[in-house]
Amino acid sequence: MKRTIKQPRFGGGIVCDNAKTQPSGKIDANGIFTKFWAWGYPANRNWFLIITLFYVPKKQTPLIFGIRKKGSSKIDTIKTLDIKNDNLDNAHIINLQIGYVFESEGDYELICTLKDYKTKLIVPFNIRTREWPSFSNNEIKILEKNKAHLPFKVSAQLKCKNCEQHYAFEEKILPNESYSVGTVPFPEDGIFECESCGNIMKLKDIQGQIRTSIKDTLINFLNPSKDV
Repeated sequence: MKRTIKQPRFGGGIVCDNAKTQPSGKIDANGIFTKFWAWGYPANRNWFLIITLFYVPKKQTPLIFGIRKKGSSKIDTIKTLDIKNDNLDNAHIINLQIGYVFESEGDYELICTLKDYKTKLIVPFNIRTREWPSFSNNEIKILEKNKAHLPFKVSAQLKCKNCEQHYAFEEKILPNESYSVGTVPFPEDGIFECESCGNIMKLKDIQGQIRTSIKDTLINFLNPSKDV
């Protein structure tokens, strides 16, 4: 009797901050989420995607990953992975890191398809704009008193995507402190024009991440967790 070849199909999919495949094939996932936060746009985000695929084709077949804003017909392909399997009944768990630059907030769909097959997996998530991390006068005073223990200015190494000119942008919270030598202050509006080629660099999201990191460290300093 001729064996019926089962068609490939997706099981499920999750997105998370970190995922590690163990020698046994088991995957440890940390920080599973359905929402991204951003402080400005464009917002570059990287994450891990874990999906299950049953009855993987024996021949090498492209597995295609794309993103679209919900309701849009335009899909941006972000990654392609060639897969195949000699055992048609084997379930594949795929763990990979992917990324995307979001230009606006909203509801999005991560779409996984297998070339030449109708099977499809859609993983919904959304990206939302987070409140700008400001510092109260009291928080600034605490930072001033604890400069030896708390960060009060942080720099980020970035380069122009057009000419690859390198910059060290710095964000400082204490108004009386000077910027570090060799750094460039983050512009208030988040817009910086490359000094070499004139390319516009939008830095608001990166600046927001830095300020939030400093604020979170301050909050943890004021409210230290206690081991039970």
